[in-house]
Order: sequence, then structure tokens, then C-alpha cells
Amino acid sequence: MMRIVFLFSLLVVVLNGDVFSKGKANLGLYVGGAQSFGYSYTIIGVSGEYYVADNLSLGGMYRNWSGSGPTQNEVSLYSNYFLPVDKRFKPYVGAFGRKTYIDSPVIDDFGSYGFRGGLSIITSNNSYISLGYAIEYFDSCVESEDCYRSYPELSAGISF
Repeated sequence: MMRIVFLFSLLVVVLNGDVFSKGKANLGLYVGGAQSFGYSYTIIGVSGEYYVADNLSLGGMYRNWSGSGPTQNEVSLYSNYFLPVDKRFKPYVGAFGRKTYIDSPVIDDFGSYGFRGGLSIITSNNSYISLGYAIEYFDSCVESEDCYRSYPELSAGISF
């Protein structure tokens, strides 16, 4: 009987409220690929965020880049705000800071910061899909290098 009460309570918590409601938490897993410094990489990572207020999240992320070049490890902190203009479609804006550690004697570790925006589509009380765009600025660069990069973002999430 206690298991049934626990499972029912868990179900109520998961299905209660908006996916971006205060007190909700999201966990994300990342698998992908990219090019950096002329090398090909496989990216594996994890993220977590918590909604400190309705539509406002604070989170962190770790990603490992491994492949044909020096290993890279990224640690990021971020915040996103989802504009409550519609119950199903929510535009969002966000900011992030990132530190990248590179296992190389010739390439230095670096920091970056950036901004993102896009649209999240709520697919159920505890899931969503987001499509957006980000721009990232590097703390240190020389004139011969690009001091920023921009890229599309696609994500899906489950909230609990």
C-alpha cells in the first residue's frame, strides 16, 4: 500500500503544473559531434536546471569533447527565462558563462559567455521541445581569430 501511495504522489508531482513552474527540475543528456581547432570530436555531456521562480531557471552543464584532437572539458552555468505569452508556445531568452579546459601544451584553456533566444513548445505537462539560436563571445582572442561564434540549438526536455 505504501508503494501505491508513493507512486501516486510521484505521479501528481510530475504531472502537476507547467513544465516551467517554480520547483520543477530538468535533467539533460547530450551526445553529438562537432569540429574545433580543425579536429573532429564526439561530445558527451550532462546538464541539470532548477526553476527558482515560474519561468526562470538556473542550471549547470558539463560536456566532454574527445576525438582526434586534444580532449576538451566544458563547465557552464546558465539561466533561462521563458516568456509567459502563451500556454503552449513560450519564447525564451537566456545567458551563460562557460570555462573550457583543454588537455594541450599549445592550446590554452579559455572562458566564454553568451546569450540565447528561441521558442519552446510544451508537448505535455512534463515535456517540451526548444529551437533557438546562441551567440558566444570568447574572453581572450587575438585579432586574427574570430572572437565569437553563433550556432543553432535544438533540445528536448523532460521535467520532474
